[in-house]
Amino acid sequence: MFVIYNTKDFYLWREPNHYNERYYATARAAKAQLTKLTKGPSAVLKEDEWAVASVDEFRMMEPEVEVESVMGGTVKVRASERGNPALDPGMEGYWSM
Repeated sequence: MFVIYNTKDFYLWREPNHYNERYYATARAAKAQLTKLTKGPSAVLKEDEWAVASVDEFRMMEPEVEVESVMGGTVKVRASERGNPALDPGMEGYWSM
């Protein structure tokens, strides 16, 4: 499995108006999608800010960041989970599910 990720903040690519990240079966498919998103008149991403990696490689290089928990204190989460209502203890949705 492969993902397209932002090299600056480690956010995974999501299709517009979709909640889940996109996973690709092959590196070739992920690179083809990245090319579509960065080239041509309908480009929506900057080519130098996005890259392709396998899920395992991405998890190894992704940093952990500290977030302020809604319930008090700080918690470490993966950078791509920050802001996700289901995975970030700093979000109210995490505690209400």
